Amino acid sequence: MEAKYFKVYEIANILHVRIETVRRYIQQGTIEALILPGGDYRIAESELNRLLHQVTAGYGKGKGNKH
Repeated sequence: MEAKYFKVYEIANILHVRIETVRRYIQQGTIEALILPGGDYRIAESELNRLLHQVTAGYGKGKGNKH
């Protein structure tokens, strides 16, 4: 089965962040991405799943929570 890849704007929409934020995360190494010959990025579905798991695992652990 072929891996699915997302464009930067798709990841931004899914994570509810700006496109610039996704690009910054890629440049910082927070998000792993392929760089295409034209300089565009593609993010693997497995990387998206990792990010979503990180976000949901940390949900509810912020300041002020009394769980």
